[in-house]
Amino acid sequence: MDENTIDEVSGEAGSFRHWEGVIRSHEADFWKVGEALINIRVNELWREEHSGKQYTSWEDYIEKAWGYVSRAKQLMQTAKLHTKLAEAGMSDDEFRRIAPNEAQAKKLSRAVSLSKEQTKKFVESVSGKGDDVDFAAAAKTLNEIKPQKVKPVSTELPPKERTKAMITALDKARASFNSKVEAVFEEFGDPETVDTWLRKFAEDIFRQLSK
Repeated sequence: MDENTIDEVSGEAGSFRHWEGVIRSHEADFWKVGEALINIRVNELWREEHSGKQYTSWEDYIEKAWGYVSRAKQLMQTAKLHTKLAEAGMSDDEFRRIAPNEAQAKKLSRAVSLSKEQTKKFVESVSGKGDDVDFAAAAKTLNEIKPQKVKPVSTELPPKERTKAMITALDKARASFNSKVEAVFEEFGDPETVDTWLRKFAEDIFRQLSK
């Protein structure tokens, strides 16, 4: 937190000015920028009655005031990561060493989902390395505690084969549907009854597709 506390500013407009000041002066400690963004968003300080400017939404404020939207999301995620690790005992200096830039902080962001015990284990392991702690050591430790999910190998067919497979599947479905319709006609013969059955059949199909 910056040396100027929220208690030193008055009202929501003062809070807005405070947090915007943090954004402007803490580019190096980018997680503090994220913390400021979180406070502005959560408390809706971007609204005209607080900011003195007309913004249609949070995204509109971020785009017009700072020129980024997707980066804002990552900065806020980094702030959450810093808070979680700080609560488990990690110092700012240690955090700077394991996440010296936004790109490396992003690669460690899954640590936000660690349980309290896992977070403590992670911080103790990284902190125990002293000055040797760095991003590589932190990433290795995190992967041991919470392995990254392996992306499944794509089994997607080439365009021509996929089209052929879809046509075959549709032909089978059409044949199955036609046989069911014929069976209903033979059993009931009444057009209204068949129409009711068709509607119910279609509803069942749509219900299955929407699951």
